[in-house]
Amino acid sequence: MAAAGSHVNIFKNLEDNLKLVLEQIKGGETGRENKENFNFEKYWGHMGSVFELLSLEGSKFSLAFSSSPFPPIKDCEVMTANLEKLVLELVRVFYSLPKSQGLTLRKSLQRAVVEVVESMLGLVSSLAQLDPGAGERQQATGIVWEGANSFVTLPKSNKEAVQTSVEQSAGLVEDALTEIDEILNNEGRLEDIFGEEEEGGGENSEAWTAQDKELVDPTKGLLKVAVKLTEKAGQACKVKATCDSEAHVAQLDDLSDCAQRLSPAVDNLTASLYAPIDHTAVRNSATTLSEIIGNMLNILRHSHMTDEGDSKWLDFLDKANTHNLTTLTDILNK
Repeated sequence: MAAAGSHVNIFKNLEDNLKLVLEQIKGGETGRENKENFNFEKYWGHMGSVFELLSLEGSKFSLAFSSSPFPPIKDCEVMTANLEKLVLELVRVFYSLPKSQGLTLRKSLQRAVVEVVESMLGLVSSLAQLDPGAGERQQATGIVWEGANSFVTLPKSNKEAVQTSVEQSAGLVEDALTEIDEILNNEGRLEDIFGEEEEGGGENSEAWTAQDKELVDPTKGLLKVAVKLTEKAGQACKVKATCDSEAHVAQLDDLSDCAQRLSPAVDNLTASLYAPIDHTAVRNSATTLSEIIGNMLNILRHSHMTDEGDSKWLDFLDKANTHNLTTLTDILNK
């Protein structure tokens, strides 16, 4: 049985308000920058409390409307008002995190806040549309709990946020390296990888030319450089990175931005290897990836995360990057 009309109206209003909040959070940054009196421990302690309270409110809503009779309208209005206050407090606390603490950290927290509000929106929508006790509502409640409980694992410093970002990039680049091996095994045929064949059989499928096959080794070489670079960058961040100055925080943000550009560049290069190969696309994609690798090496070399002891691996990866791109370019110029 659906909720009574008056209850539905309350939920619809709450739903609309939550959508407005989401638009605000996703819309960008505010101009506030209150960094002088920022208390790290107090901030994250309060944010954690808000996440926890939102999880509890989600449980209250789910239990209160799991079966009829539903709570009186006045009680429902009080519950929705409390939830709105909590959500607005969540947004306020998010925006009170100074940008000087790190843009990567703010983006990480922004994603978490959006996920929590979206999960709450899903629960509210289910309350207005689904039968009491429906599996969809239980699932929506579980998503609220999951989002709120994610606070425990959230990065609490720009160092942690950047390290997470770099590690994620490393995993994506490793996946691309595996994909290249699969392409190699199928001589560039896309349909073989997905277990499909073109009409007329595999003999008519386009495959690599002899020159195309030569491109695989230097392409894999570039990806291996990217993998090793993200591994080394992650280690440098973990061991030597600090957030004790705005300059150090900015260097971490630069590293994260560069690492995030690796994955799409790697994907483009990998995709360009499927037959029939467009050599111009391979050249452009390889050049772009090599430039990103070079920029990332330069950021690390001139940051507080490396010192003279890191020169050996920085130089090695720099030379490997140049060598692989040169080899690939020479093949394409034949």
